[in-house]
Amino acid sequence: MIMSDTELKLPAPTPPPEPFKSFGQVEVTLKDRTYSAYIPQPPANAALDELETILKNNRLTIEKAQAELKTAYLAAFTAPKDKPFALNLAAPTQNAMVAHLTINLIIPIINMRNGGHAYYTPDETLHVKARLEKMRTLAEKQVLGDLQIKLDNLPPPEPPSKQLGKATLIVIAIILVLLIFLH
Repeated sequence: MIMSDTELKLPAPTPPPEPFKSFGQVEVTLKDRTYSAYIPQPPANAALDELETILKNNRLTIEKAQAELKTAYLAAFTAPKDKPFALNLAAPTQNAMVAHLTINLIIPIINMRNGGHAYYTPDETLHVKARLEKMRTLAEKQVLGDLQIKLDNLPPPEPPSKQLGKATLIVIAIILVLLIFLH
């Protein structure tokens, strides 16, 4: 048997499934922007109460991020039209992404140690990208709804005929005052 110097060609390795690029590294793309985070494993010797505190804190982080998204959309919708405004959703989106992924990591560990004590909320069962899109959409709809309520509560504008009548009276009063002082 004669051996040749030809190389053995192997197929290219397949990339890991989204959103995981490598162990602990997560990337999510939303509206042409990629958010990236490294999610470390919790310490192996962490006590159950520490893990439950981590879970609670990350749920609070999600709530805070939702409020920050709403504030950002409110600022964008109420900004003066003549000044440029950049909608900045990066920080709350990044915080929500890390918190969501951490929650999904912590709950199974708590349940393994405590026999099913921790639970998922409905939004925590979503894929991280779907959760972030839902949070952004909700914040935008809340702001638009709040602004619509404010518009509905404004008094109706006066009809043009009343405005014209007031303007006419003011002009006549000015003319009379000028005639009196000029004579």
